Amino acid sequence: MSERTFARKYRTLIGVPPAETVKRLRADTARHHLRTSTLPLKTVAAKCGFGSVEQMNRVHLKFYGLTSRTLRDIG
Repeated sequence: MSERTFARKYRTLIGVPPAETVKRLRADTARHHLRTSTLPLKTVAAKCGFGSVEQMNRVHLKFYGLTSRTLRDIG
């Protein structure tokens, strides 16, 4: 099966593209690390596959409406 066919079938079945699912999983994993560790934001971003803290912030704002620092502060 081609990548394009997979992506189309995945979106039909799940309702979102595969890349969106990956972003959500990264965001959820990062949120967990932010709440349960004292790792620097840069380290959390790298561990979760984000290219930068800014990229992680954009994804957190999209999914949760909060920045990474705010997610950490509210625990």
